[in-house]
Amino acid sequence: SEHMNKNYEKALHAYGLATMIDTENPTPHYFAGRCYTEMEDKENAKKSFELAIENAGEKEEFQPVKGEAEKSIKALK
Repeated sequence: SEHMNKNYEKALHAYGLATMIDTENPTPHYFAGRCYTEMEDKENAKKSFELAIENAGEKEEFQPVKGEAEKSIKALK
């Protein structure tokens, strides 16, 4: 909800906590990347999307997030 309200710094903090709780879930990394994109921080956005892709691996349930992260990296260029 912080993300939706454009409170990107608070949202990034929440996503950071989420990655510590569930270290293998790519979703918080993906949404962190979205926040960084909104903040026009392409370098950290790319790193976050890459972590999302790495964490998704070949796990079936995370393929949609992986696909979105891949599209988001291409859109940064």
